[in-house]
Amino acid sequence: MFGHCGIGLPCFGRQRRRRYGSDEEVREPVLLVSGIGGSILNSKRKDKGSQMRVWVRILFSNYEFKKCLWSIYNPETGYTETLNLDIEIVVPEDDYGLHAVDILDPAWRVKLLLVTDVYHFHDMIDMLIDCGYKKGSTLFGYGYDFHQSNRIDQAMNGLKMKLQTAYKASGGKKVPLAASMIDF
Repeated sequence: MFGHCGIGLPCFGRQRRRRYGSDEEVREPVLLVSGIGGSILNSKRKDKGSQMRVWVRILFSNYEFKKCLWSIYNPETGYTETLNLDIEIVVPEDDYGLHAVDILDPAWRVKLLLVTDVYHFHDMIDMLIDCGYKKGSTLFGYGYDFHQSNRIDQAMNGLKMKLQTAYKASGGKKVPLAASMIDF
């Protein structure tokens, strides 16, 4: 809304612009993979489908965490199941997966106060865009539900699908991973 009118505040839609590199340069695709605590998590109501961010959340975090993210491990399935049966935990896929790993609390108050502690891959995404990477063709993100084991089928299949998407979008180029979690 205010991003194009000269107000340079980050909460008003600061524009990312490419400053370096040329369009002719060939870029290999990059997939940014978050580590533990490094993905936005939303609670999705099963009856209505509405979503609300529960991780990371600075305001009312304790209440929302207890209401939505308290979980118990089920040894039969290998999954961590939420204690609130009316919701499921989902990771947003917006912006080619980059939204989930960029700024972990994208609330306007957090951006206005420049709480950079929650700017997870934000600076790296800005730098890659400045160097000529393009979202959806050479730059992708993969956030996952980190309170689940990263060895379960859900996490591995999601990563495999994201790698295939990046591979196809880049015309069959290899896809380096930039991961902040070593055991993926």
